[in-house]
This record gives sequence, C-alpha cells and structure tokens, in this order.
Amino acid sequence: MSIDSVQWGTMIGTMLTKPFALLSSDWESSRPNFNPHIFKNGSTTGFSNATLLNSGHASFMDIPLMINWSLINESGTIDPVKSYEITNTMVLRFFDNYLLNKPHHLLDIQETNPEIEIELINTKLIQ
Repeated sequence: MSIDSVQWGTMIGTMLTKPFALLSSDWESSRPNFNPHIFKNGSTTGFSNATLLNSGHASFMDIPLMINWSLINESGTIDPVKSYEITNTMVLRFFDNYLLNKPHHLLDIQETNPEIEIELINTKLIQ
C-alpha cells in the first residue's frame, strides 16, 4: 500500500508480483503526475490505483487539523476528517483482503464516497 508517494529506481520498469494499492492526492494539472508511467507494467496479482479528489499531499497527515487553511497546509478542499475516514477504510480493506483473507470489494468505498476514484487495474484476488 502506497499513500501519496512517487516511486523511483528499478520499480519504474518492474512488474509487481505482490498485491499493490496506490492512494494518491488529487494532483494539480500544473504538477506532473509520474505514477501512471511508473506503474505502467502493473502487477501479476491485485493492483488498484485510487485518487482522493480535492485533496493535497497533507490530506494524509495531521497538518490540516492543526492549520485549517488549505493555502498553507496543502491539503486541498476536502474535509480533513472525511479524508482520514476514506484513507483508513481503503488501507484496512486492502490489508484485510490480502493479509487476513477477509474479502472486501474496494469499489464499495467509491460507491459510498464520491470523494474517491478507484481504478482496479488487475483484479486477481480482489473481492
């Protein structure tokens, strides 16, 4: 599980062999988003790519709770508590699926939370 990170090095041309989920902030069009190019080879198992809409990098930190001004905290316009709820749900469901063998369909998160877009690139083992 990768939360709003960019991968470098040998991963760029690698086909992943373990389940993987990427949860990213909503990149501004002025900033280059390299993730679609880095993960272009996908995975031989479960692979999902999700975007938390109207969020920024700080949406995955406690900064928006301390500084509630998006121009300074770089968290976008999403409600910080909603951001944490969606992030926690996605992380827990991903690990429940792959570590605890408790099936959850990741797309259910999207159905109940319009703040997230989830793309299932390879659905093997994803319930």
